[in-house]
Amino acid sequence: MRVFFASLLLVVLLSPSMSQASPSIRFDETTFDFGEVAQGQRVVHVFEFVNAGDEDLVVEKVTGS
Repeated sequence: MRVFFASLLLVVLLSPSMSQASPSIRFDETTFDFGEVAQGQRVVHVFEFVNAGDEDLVVEKVTGS
């Protein structure tokens, strides 16, 4: 009987349906060097990312450094 309950507990703990779902942001690149930029020159770079998790990823309050 102990083996049965231990086995049942193990199955429940390792069950994929019981795992914690969460978002996970993944960037192809995290830095970019603009080099020398003349004053007043407009420069643009796009950082692309994907949600590698299994829940919705909410992006709020994005600012540049």
